[in-house]
Amino acid sequence: MKCSRPFNFAPGPSQMPEEVLLRLREEMMNWKESGMSVLELPHRGSYFQEILDETAALGAKLLGLPSSHSLVFMQGGARAQNALIPLNLLGEKKKCDYLITGLWSEVSAKEARKYGEVGVVASIDASPLAIPPMEEWVLDKNACYLHFCSNETVQGVEVHDWPTFQKLSSKVPMVVDVSSNIFTRQLDFSETAIAYAGAQKNTGPAGVTLVVLNKNFLEKNNKKKHKFCPSVFDYSNVLENNSCFNTPPTLAIFITKLMFEWIEKLGGVEKMEWLNRQKADRLYNFLDESSFYSSNVKECSRSRVNIPFFLPSNHLMKPFLLGAREKGLLNLQGHKLTGGLRASLYNSMPLEGVNKLVHWLIEFEKQFS
Repeated sequence: MKCSRPFNFAPGPSQMPEEVLLRLREEMMNWKESGMSVLELPHRGSYFQEILDETAALGAKLLGLPSSHSLVFMQGGARAQNALIPLNLLGEKKKCDYLITGLWSEVSAKEARKYGEVGVVASIDASPLAIPPMEEWVLDKNACYLHFCSNETVQGVEVHDWPTFQKLSSKVPMVVDVSSNIFTRQLDFSETAIAYAGAQKNTGPAGVTLVVLNKNFLEKNNKKKHKFCPSVFDYSNVLENNSCFNTPPTLAIFITKLMFEWIEKLGGVEKMEWLNRQKADRLYNFLDESSFYSSNVKECSRSRVNIPFFLPSNHLMKPFLLGAREKGLLNLQGHKLTGGLRASLYNSMPLEGVNKLVHWLIEFEKQFS
């Protein structure tokens, strides 16, 4: 993958493939000789319905979804899902469990507390950061669901070993935030009730949210939803109306379709996982060998997607970022909560960009060590 533009390591919205941007420019003006831009297509008309159906079908195929699950498109990002999940899933017991692995799972749990009682099954260990093993989790057998964040973009922590009913000795419905690692590696959704992802990291632009729904679970759970759950955010309504209960983000869904086709052309999620492992290993191997830079995440919990690392002194931050920008390496500053630096290696970041970053790290270390 060649890229003539700068390499954008932002945590989101992320860099997109130049190939996809060029296709967007070429195809959006006059869709299939309709005389209408993709921006103008009526969302209930045949042209857009074809785009929508093809996008959902290809996304489900790439994810390997079982027939019991469907992919739908919503708005509001993962932040909205943090409220919609308890509104849709909390029954009379109004209890739910959350695994706290970083900022975004904390945000999710905080939002859920507005609607019910939240139990914390486990919290991330202190530096070096590590996710507690499943045998140490404390589950509530009366919880309506168990929520976890598959990858924490801020702390750089990833749940590599997903919980299963067998591992937990529990049939509690599982809800997963996969915003930052969906389509980056093969994931098993067969035992999830709900999985959700903002598209602006691996699969498209900001403005559309991907939601994987277990149709069997929704049918059984339908009477449990909160009576104040807005109709537009009722998962059953979204599913029954093919993501068109309200006007969906049509252009964002079209760009997501282009991204899915790009992933399929490269070899699907299996090939993306191989490529992403190469990128992450390249950067981690260098950081581990360096006595200048440091990481605060235990190896078993390291994210392959978001890699935080630290300089020996904060006063080196400004010259590092200025030099990086001059070399076309953008948005490497870490989150304000953690400080330091962070490289987000989403699907659209080529190995060439990671190699260029490592070369700059070597050059900077020689200059300031």
